[in-house]
Amino acid sequence: MKFLFFFLFISISIKAEEIIIETMGGSEMIFFNLEDKSKISAENTWHLSFKSGNIAGTVRSNSNTTVYEALKLGVEEFKTPIEISSLSNPSDFKEVHNSNTDWKMGALNQGGAPEEDFNYGWGEYAQGDGIYGTKLFVIEVTIQGKKVYFQFVINSVYNNKYYVEWSNLDGSENKSLEINKATYSDKMFIYLDLVNGELKNIEPKK
Repeated sequence: MKFLFFFLFISISIKAEEIIIETMGGSEMIFFNLEDKSKISAENTWHLSFKSGNIAGTVRSNSNTTVYEALKLGVEEFKTPIEISSLSNPSDFKEVHNSNTDWKMGALNQGGAPEEDFNYGWGEYAQGDGIYGTKLFVIEVTIQGKKVYFQFVINSVYNNKYYVEWSNLDGSENKSLEINKATYSDKMFIYLDLVNGELKNIEPKK
């Protein structure tokens, strides 16, 4: 039996191959199918993505987006004016990033353990109810070479929906959005363009 196992291992290893996928300098996303080697490309024009699924609360940032977690402000202080200069003060804000090893750990989930604990980073799970936001974030994006900033909060994930809000850094031009996870049940993530306030259905079916 040991010889059979060794033989099968060698047979599988021989079939290994290297595949090169060219991208357009970060301006597009590539989804690659390992079974038939097909690929689908989509414009990389989103800033935050939200995981679908009943207990999901993962919120990831695009690599073209910078996320700052407010250390002294919470959801209750949303729309309180924030000075750009305070973002560089480590006692006021810290930059957070997606995990490179766990898809469930997005930039906004740092400090938590999504789907494993009551703490989702950006908010906490109330057993038998929903996930309620506690943290405030500042999102930095670049538009035509100019940096633009937004305050951003996730108020809750309730009844299979994300309820999010964002505004300019001074608290003006408040926008809110309800993201129904059920509408995207055949996808892994739902993508949001903060600048235009639009959801983008760009993933192939999981």
